[in-house]
Amino acid sequence: RDGGLWIGTSDRGLVHANQGKADVYGSAEGLSGDNIYALFEDREQNIWVATVNGLDRFRDFAVVTFGRNEGLIDSIVWSVLAAKDGSIWLGTFAGLNRWSNGSFAPFGRDGRVNGLIPNSLFQDDSGRIWASTPAGFGYFQDDRFRPVSTVPGAVTAVAEDSAGTLWIANEHASLIKLRGEVVVEQIAWTDLGHKDPASTMVADPSRGELNGALSRPDGLVVQR
Repeated sequence: RDGGLWIGTSDRGLVHANQGKADVYGSAEGLSGDNIYALFEDREQNIWVATVNGLDRFRDFAVVTFGRNEGLIDSIVWSVLAAKDGSIWLGTFAGLNRWSNGSFAPFGRDGRVNGLIPNSLFQDDSGRIWASTPAGFGYFQDDRFRPVSTVPGAVTAVAEDSAGTLWIANEHASLIKLRGEVVVEQIAWTDLGHKDPASTMVADPSRGELNGALSRPDGLVVQR
């Protein structure tokens, strides 16, 4: 929000460019790892950085590192969700963690979602949190995971349009349109001119479009 640009690299750490200068943060500066997986800015202007070895928080340019010693059940974090209630949900290599009131806690007893590891997280406009595992897709309610049997697992991305409909990119099947818990449409990736699924998606509320980046560098799809 201050106009800076944060750049994550695969082996050189994190670069922060602002007002004509660049600062580099890596293991030597206290960052948990030099391989950056994900970046996120929360409502309090904290910058969260997921690396190969843990999760770091930048606030006023001070680095706070979270790993197993701080309560993470695994140091490899591959999905991060800032929930509307102020908590942070983290999908790790060993299971699901939740940061709330200054501490981490696993989901359930061991962080597993129906015995499996979550690989994507999404919160819709109503506040419902959705998650995908290799075998299923569903949502959390009353501290329980409730699968939606009509949607297969291995979801790579989720987006919500202005009508409240979820668009789900499935790694093996298709682009799935979900209204409530009912699948109302499935679009094969080949119908969009690609063989591979989308790796990320975002809805454009001003134009009613869905933009998705493909897993291979062969372009961008706009779904109207």
